[in-house]
Amino acid sequence: MIGECGHQLRSISPGEMNLIFRARLIWRNLATWLLIYLGGLYGNYGNQQEIREQIYSIPADYVNVMKMVFGEKLAENYSTLLTVYVANLVTFLEAMRNGDQEDIDAHIIRLRDSIDKRAAFLGQINPYWEESTWRMLLHGANNLLIEMALTYTQKEYKKNIEVYSRLLDHTNVIGDYFSQGIINYLILDKDSIRPGASPVDRITAAPFR
Repeated sequence: MIGECGHQLRSISPGEMNLIFRARLIWRNLATWLLIYLGGLYGNYGNQQEIREQIYSIPADYVNVMKMVFGEKLAENYSTLLTVYVANLVTFLEAMRNGDQEDIDAHIIRLRDSIDKRAAFLGQINPYWEESTWRMLLHGANNLLIEMALTYTQKEYKKNIEVYSRLLDHTNVIGDYFSQGIINYLILDKDSIRPGASPVDRITAAPFR
């Protein structure tokens, strides 16, 4: 298929579109399960191991999309980076629950370092993504997750709901940026990118809202 600008386009199969849709929800799903995990930590529930396993399984759809689009090697590299982040996030929440400030500070440094590495990786593999945008989006989500954990520690439960709502809104922005970048990569000619085009210019639609 030829686009309006004369560039070669290819169609996306229903299976590919479904996988992209599922992967764009990863941050919403992660935020939801982390909230459940926080409730279990502070409520001393007995199913924390099962919840941790659910959290660790969430990145699978993300990695499957990476494999479909960028190949197995790059997908495995990203899977390692994402798994490290999620594992650190879970242990950070446990450090918050235990009140170990030294451990908390060390985890925050590791989380931010992990984000910078992932943002750099994503910015390199797709011309429709920018490292600076990924860094902004991922640090924004991470800051809200930290704030959500802090509201539990301080027993500010009304504020916790407000922070969680903001986090869900933020996950929609991440999902849109991720999915549109993947769709553009699949259907557009990589040589058609306008030099200096901003991320907003590149996100021409938000088809999943």
